[in-house]
Amino acid sequence: MEDIKLDNLENKITIGLAGNPNTGKSTLFNRLTGLKQHTGNWPGKTVSSTKGYFAYKGRKYTLVDLPGTYSLFINSQEEEIARDFICFGNPEIVIVLVDATSLERNLNLALQIMEATDNVIMCVNLMDEAEKKGISIDIKKLEEKLNIPIIPTVARIGEGIESLLKTIDSIVSGELKIKPNKTIYDEFTERAIGEIENVLKTELNSAFNPRWIGLRLLDGDLNMKKEIKNILLKSNSGYSFNQIENILNTYDDLGEKIVIRLYDRAEAIAKDVVIHKASNKERLDKKLDDILTNKFTGYPAMLLLLGIIFWITIVGANYPSDLLSELFFRLMK
Repeated sequence: MEDIKLDNLENKITIGLAGNPNTGKSTLFNRLTGLKQHTGNWPGKTVSSTKGYFAYKGRKYTLVDLPGTYSLFINSQEEEIARDFICFGNPEIVIVLVDATSLERNLNLALQIMEATDNVIMCVNLMDEAEKKGISIDIKKLEEKLNIPIIPTVARIGEGIESLLKTIDSIVSGELKIKPNKTIYDEFTERAIGEIENVLKTELNSAFNPRWIGLRLLDGDLNMKKEIKNILLKSNSGYSFNQIENILNTYDDLGEKIVIRLYDRAEAIAKDVVIHKASNKERLDKKLDDILTNKFTGYPAMLLLLGIIFWITIVGANYPSDLLSELFFRLMK
């Protein structure tokens, strides 16, 4: 990063910073922006809003720290704020911070954001903590599966920050074009999404993502439905909204299918890219399991253990008993 007076640079480029709670989001935010921050509230909300500013290679950026959330399905104010900013705030880039020690759980949010916007960068943070727990992640394979830039980071010590800044610059300059591998649903759900897309494409400007909006409507997002209705009515497109309502009535109860598909994909990706290195204790446990559960060695091992137990009960217990008797006898003298 550069020590440049932000007021002297061209218009700021907006970047959203999203992630689950406790992924090191605030640490990364502070690492990028330093003391150049502004804190307030989101309009009409009690949730705090934090913006920061930084410069890199002659460009200045506004970094918006979105509330920590596990998904973009609307169950809280935090989720609504994150969704509205990504969908309607038109950020040039969204950075998704995921926890390397819990990749599967964090991928769910990342997959949803990839549906909403193309310019997504994933930072796999807390790589040092993952290493301590014997967890490694195949970053190259993860990039291939998602088709977005993946930056391994340890935000606490600044590791990976320069790579992140270079990636941001490549996207803004047009050098790097991103086309994420979006989630594909079953044929019935895809048909419903396509029908809503066809209606919205003719009515909404290019700033809106009709596929993403279709998914949220099919998921039963009432706030999204209200917002789209207002947008269409303002543009005298009430007929189009009636078409959408008819589609939603035809393809009812798809919300659960959409959620399950996202979780299944996150699980499959994590299973393929996360490697758990067994500790010495885990290796010993596995060896014992292999011996005790094997059909050839299990029975002899069981008989041996039973023999040891009988020996302790009949013979072995006499030794400590004799020692205790002798000890008490001497004390009583």
